[in-house]
Amino acid sequence: MRKGNWMAGCAATALVLGTFGTAHAVGLGDLAKVVLGGGSILKKGKQRCGSALALTTKEDLLLSFARSQAQKSLPLAQFTALDRVSNAEAEKASESPTFCAETAKKKKGILGSIGTAAKKLAKGRMGI
Repeated sequence: MRKGNWMAGCAATALVLGTFGTAHAVGLGDLAKVVLGGGSILKKGKQRCGSALALTTKEDLLLSFARSQAQKSLPLAQFTALDRVSNAEAEKASESPTFCAETAKKKKGILGSIGTAAKKLAKGRMGI
């Protein structure tokens, strides 16, 4: 598979997981995947693409809140495993020559999905 196509698939998967996962998730693990996967893509974008994918203070706070909710919602071993997989996938995706442009287009949707998942994680932890 060509790198560009692979990246398009990864970015689309992150966005689809975020949109589909938060709407139809059956468990906290699914929501954590949305948070960690989207967060890894955005952090890698910030590192690789510079100002094109810079995050505002509000966006950074959202990612921190979402990550903490995922961490609190899962056993440590499961959280760590999901985090490693998300980081590895983001690393591979960032190798695509179209990574910056594609991720910039999808940034708002990814952040929205992360925010929705974080709220559901917090509500799930509270039993709401």
